[in-house]
Amino acid sequence: MIKICRHLAVDLWLLASVAAAQPLQQSEAAPTIVESMSAKMPSAMQIRAVTTQIICLCGCNLMFADCPHNVCSFRDQQKPRIAKMLSQGLKPDVIIAKYVAEYGERILASPNTEGFNLVAWIVPFLGAAIGAFGLGVMVKKWTKRQPVPGALGSTPLAGGSGSALDDDQLQRIDAELASFD
Repeated sequence: MIKICRHLAVDLWLLASVAAAQPLQQSEAAPTIVESMSAKMPSAMQIRAVTTQIICLCGCNLMFADCPHNVCSFRDQQKPRIAKMLSQGLKPDVIIAKYVAEYGERILASPNTEGFNLVAWIVPFLGAAIGAFGLGVMVKKWTKRQPVPGALGSTPLAGGSGSALDDDQLQRIDAELASFD
């Protein structure tokens, strides 16, 4: 909630500073504040469309729009610049391309899906698929029942009687069980 209020206050300050910085020409009648702001000022959503696609270079390594610092030199310098470019009619993709040309691809919040950067998109999904397959194989191996030699219901041992005990042992067991009756 505080973050939203802070962003709203910064956006309002930005709108007011850009509106105050635009000089009026002598031949024009002074437009009302609402007319001047709605005609040329980009909305907070337009600014956010650009600022969520680039990284803040103040050291926080978060998206530009989500920089947690109260005083951020990079954000304070670049947000009016972005608003000015949007008010001049530049599209967000063009603005982002200008930032990439100026700061390199490190400023992008997510890598391009071209060339070597495609690896950054493929490897996590490939790793997850391989991990899921390996986990499935291990679970299947762990749950596969192995017969225990000499256990009840297992295959008969040598001798073919179907029992793992010889005749003397069976007679002793029967005698001991009879003594309990």
